[in-house]
Amino acid sequence: MCNRKTIRRTDHCFSVGHLSRTHASMLPFIPLCLGHVRPAETSAPPPPPGAIVIDLISEDEDSEPSSVPTPPPAAPAPPPLLPPDPTRRDGLFIAHSRVLVESGPTAGSFLGEPGLFTSEAIPAGAFVAFYTGAFFTVDELMNIPDDKLQALSRYAVEVEKHGVIVSPVADAGPDRNHINFTLHAAAAMNEPNASGEANVFAQASVVEAIGNDDELHSYVVVCIFTCSRIEAGEELLWNYGDGYQPIRDQVGYGAGSRCADELIDSLRLSSPHSRVMAILRDGRRAADALYELSLGGSDTSGEDWVPAKRRR
Repeated sequence: MCNRKTIRRTDHCFSVGHLSRTHASMLPFIPLCLGHVRPAETSAPPPPPGAIVIDLISEDEDSEPSSVPTPPPAAPAPPPLLPPDPTRRDGLFIAHSRVLVESGPTAGSFLGEPGLFTSEAIPAGAFVAFYTGAFFTVDELMNIPDDKLQALSRYAVEVEKHGVIVSPVADAGPDRNHINFTLHAAAAMNEPNASGEANVFAQASVVEAIGNDDELHSYVVVCIFTCSRIEAGEELLWNYGDGYQPIRDQVGYGAGSRCADELIDSLRLSSPHSRVMAILRDGRRAADALYELSLGGSDTSGEDWVPAKRRR
């Protein structure tokens, strides 16, 4: 006995039979069709009667192709760091404030103001920046026209001991009524909300330094320091002091707690003397970072610190 296999291809179909010689006249060949027939297709004839149809199409073939997973959106590029400047530490940047409003008609939303952030961790007691701007005595400020006085008052910082006020001038932007926070970074710092805490504070000192004329000069500087560790990516927050309360009442918000006096007293603050010298050598920021006293005084080298606060 021998077996015989007959294969006949009709496009997708094959006729296959296994017959012995003795049964060849008794058993018909049974066509075996691989694939299934769609009535709308005309490329292949229908299988003959009695054909066994085996569907070789996967069950997913007729379904819609699965969509390729969409990759998550790329993280937005971090804001650019502020350029190096002797009036501030490196690694700072300006971005939208993350202070959450807790009361009033905008409760639950962010403050909607620029804020000052750090790209690297800053330890407690570290220098952040000089508070820069135009310097005035109290009498000079009071003689400024009301429209300009209002703009200056929003950012004004007062050193009562020396009768000095410093405030950045709003002369940037298309309408020349915005603060250039790239130039005056410390002015971008916001207050913490009512349930938050400040992580920086302001202190002023008198520094004696040799000027470019080789003479000894005394300068008042207003410095921002950290009172607690600030992690990379966090916002720097400053309670402006009691003098800012009229503006808080006008806007309708409460500020978080300031750096505790006991904590400030426990910190050993670095002297700003080297930065004052760098500013004098560079020359470009001397007018808006240093206020020269008319009379010389003792060289405090940054050790005799006095409070500085926002005023109204």
